[in-house]
Amino acid sequence: MCPVCWFCVLYSSETNLKVKQALQVTGEMENDLNQLSAFDGEVRCDAPNNKLGRFTGVLSYKGKNHLLDLDKLLLRGCVIRNTDWCYGLVIYTGPDTKLMQNSGKTSFKRTQIDHLMNVLVLWC
Repeated sequence: MCPVCWFCVLYSSETNLKVKQALQVTGEMENDLNQLSAFDGEVRCDAPNNKLGRFTGVLSYKGKNHLLDLDKLLLRGCVIRNTDWCYGLVIYTGPDTKLMQNSGKTSFKRTQIDHLMNVLVLWC
């Protein structure tokens, strides 16, 4: 991988390749643990929502604001490929992730025999 590119290739949930690229200001840190541990940026972004095609945020770092959008976001369930290393910042966790908010309620499916057995066990 070219050290100037700061990008990764990943398989999304649709199993097609997508290229995601880091901000230049954070990509320049590469794998320098001293710079990464001294990182003191602040991210402001929209509240958790279920819209997979929309994300806006701003990274404030070293007195400058840097725009964050879908090209900088890796959703839950993505598999990173063709990348030697990757560091990231978790924005949403647990039920606040976009995929969890996008998933609907699942109904419990039972067969006719399961239903019949429940009735028989209850009445016998």
